[in-house]
Amino acid sequence: ILAGLVDLGLDTIIRRDVIRSPATRGAVLGTAFWLRLGAMPAAFAVFAWLSLRDTTTGLNSGLLFGIGLTLCLPAALVFESWFQSQTQARYAVWGQTAGLTFGAALRAAGVAAGASLSWFGWVAGFEVLVIGLVLAVLYRRTTPNDSAWRFDPDTARQLVRSAWALAFTNLAILIYTRIDMVLLSELRGAHETGLYAAAVRLTEMGFILPMILVNTLFPRLAQLHRADPIRYHRLIQRLLVGVVWSGIATATFLTLAAPLLVSTLYGPAFSDTARVITIGAWNCVFAGLGAVRAPWLLLNELQHYGLYFVALGAALNLALNAWLIPLHGAAGAAGASLATQAFIVFVAPLFFAATRPVVPLLLRAFLFAGLRPPHATPPDA
Repeated sequence: ILAGLVDLGLDTIIRRDVIRSPATRGAVLGTAFWLRLGAMPAAFAVFAWLSLRDTTTGLNSGLLFGIGLTLCLPAALVFESWFQSQTQARYAVWGQTAGLTFGAALRAAGVAAGASLSWFGWVAGFEVLVIGLVLAVLYRRTTPNDSAWRFDPDTARQLVRSAWALAFTNLAILIYTRIDMVLLSELRGAHETGLYAAAVRLTEMGFILPMILVNTLFPRLAQLHRADPIRYHRLIQRLLVGVVWSGIATATFLTLAAPLLVSTLYGPAFSDTARVITIGAWNCVFAGLGAVRAPWLLLNELQHYGLYFVALGAALNLALNAWLIPLHGAAGAAGASLATQAFIVFVAPLFFAATRPVVPLLLRAFLFAGLRPPHATPPDA
């Protein structure tokens, strides 16, 4: 949660601004980097305070400072935002993979050597530092050295003004997507919470493809939004078709294969997880639609409405969990999550005149709209 706060909601704002005004690259990237790095001490102080308040288990310095270093990750990912804006995501993947490989090797060595828990805390922190270092090296080698990074107060104000709603939206999403586990633990105990957590691990794998598609095509969407509205609309509609039907395919597969997947990966003790997966798998469809709607809101300067959608959804999610978890346990939590996702995607935008046009845009994706020849003029959306 604290790492999400340090992100400051700047990721898509960085990509949008460097695409629209390439000459401002140095100011945008440098300012975003220092804003995120500047937020880290406050986040670490909160992290340390919360960690040290737990008197039931000791927390050694390796865990405290090693894991605390992971709060640097959002600053390092400024490089990743640049690569994605230039459709050079392969460099971002290389940087992340290098860090993860480094961390995995050190963890394996720690296990083999019987290292203390402190070792693994430091590994988590150094893994982030390696990611940042590799991304920085790749940036220097692949990017023209014609715009030095710098902190610009005017750019900082503009970034914060554009991103504050996204930052709070991300925080609200983190809270409402975790409240179900808190309520499960309180109302039904650790067993039901474990079943639900195991199901979430599998179903969230279906969210990866939509995020890859959106991150890959966002630069093109940003370029076309003002330059060629007809082609922009056609591209976003085709993207919606892709995420909807890939989500349906993924959900269908997980629904049918859930018993086999659970018995193979988790064993008979988690057999009830299969029922949870058959419900939660359909979140893949709504997660994909939400991932595409986010750039639609941003490019139309409507990103603050995302916070309103999530706030409404969080209230609904809390009420549904309080009702369904005592009755159905983990399956009830999965049903509450699915209903909330559908509400946020299709119902919440109807409350606001500015965002109502996105609903038919999303619904047309189920009918393969966008695969037909484009209209002479773009629809209102």
